[in-house]
Amino acid sequence: MLPEIRRRKIFQLIAANPGEVLEVSRLIEEFNVSVSTIRRDLILMEREGQVKRVFGGVTLASQSEHDILFEYRVNLNKMEKKRIGAAAARMIESREVIMLDSGTTTLEIAKHIDPTIKDLVVITTSLDIAVTLATRRNIKVILPGGELDSRTHGLFGPLVEETTKKIKIDKLFMGTGGISEQHLTNFNMQTLRNRRLAISRAKQIIAVADHTKFEKEGFVPLVPLSSVHKIIIDKETPPEKVAQLRKQVEVVLV
Repeated sequence: MLPEIRRRKIFQLIAANPGEVLEVSRLIEEFNVSVSTIRRDLILMEREGQVKRVFGGVTLASQSEHDILFEYRVNLNKMEKKRIGAAAARMIESREVIMLDSGTTTLEIAKHIDPTIKDLVVITTSLDIAVTLATRRNIKVILPGGELDSRTHGLFGPLVEETTKKIKIDKLFMGTGGISEQHLTNFNMQTLRNRRLAISRAKQIIAVADHTKFEKEGFVPLVPLSSVHKIIIDKETPPEKVAQLRKQVEVVLV
């Protein structure tokens, strides 16, 4: 394995558990390399500001937690997110006005939009989605102003609210922090007001979530499941969770 690839994988392991110490012995076993090799990797990563070495292990550098966590989340459950994104993209039609929420699963929707689609308007608070669609001449991208959240690469605040108030959305595609028995839930209090306003402006609400969202529950309810028109989830979702969802919302299993 090339050193650059190994260091990237080391970082992903550390970023998976921010705030915790990953033991050097585990890295040696995981990558089947010597102590000196791992030590060189960690010294270089520390110089680059990615990690902080501590006695017997390594942890995520505090200054990198917000900047790099998005990069980690992009690679988490990647195949499931691709399937969900592709299924959601097939629901988008020409001449619609859609909104793509900030998130790693909605980013996959943007990547899978049909290249032959015509006169599509995409409103998004995600810098990554805007960049992904920037070269698509058949798509008009609207990026509202606002403050940047470095954890999600998304915009939030009063400027986003002002833009959202002025538009009518045919389809809102949104991710979720977690799923409770009756609600999509939210962890990020900064974006809560903006997301609820977008929900109120949308004719259809289509939620996208991989199976790990059923293992989490956000701080506050975002929207009742009964108000969501469709939810696209992956087939790794436990059957009992799928059955529970189907009592409240149309489920698309991919």
